[in-house]
Amino acid sequence: MLDDIRKYAKMAMEQPETLVDMLSTAEEQRLQSSYSIMQSEYEQGKKRLEDLQVLLQKLFEQNVVGILNNANYTAMFTKYQQEQEQLEHRTKELCKKLDSVKESEGSGQKWVDLISKYADLQELDAPIVNELCEKIMVHEAQKVDGIRTQKIEIFYRFVGKLSVRDVAQAS
Repeated sequence: MLDDIRKYAKMAMEQPETLVDMLSTAEEQRLQSSYSIMQSEYEQGKKRLEDLQVLLQKLFEQNVVGILNNANYTAMFTKYQQEQEQLEHRTKELCKKLDSVKESEGSGQKWVDLISKYADLQELDAPIVNELCEKIMVHEAQKVDGIRTQKIEIFYRFVGKLSVRDVAQAS
């Protein structure tokens, strides 16, 4: 991990624009398709919520006028209300996700600014790890050809997990 931090910090010092471009491109590709899908689902959900509001109002009016009996009214009202509650929950969830995607724009530059101050890092300690990393996943150890190996994934703050391929592209 110390070597990774040094390598990324050196890149941030020597080629900050290249590193930011590489991180932005990778982030854009990852988010672009999911963002448009979430946006579409959000808009459909909002439209359906408007439709449900009208349906519930008409249902009530038909029951009051006597066109719809109480048993059918109750069954349909319950069904529409459950759908409405589920859609409200889902659209709130989608709204939060869409907002977080918008906030993540420019995260590559934030990360480059953060990591660049560690170019001459000699020793890794907990405060530095906490500042740079969002999470570290340590997988179960395995023996491969008699050698004990253990996969470790590092998710950096602002940019997530950087693959070896991403780093090679920026070098």
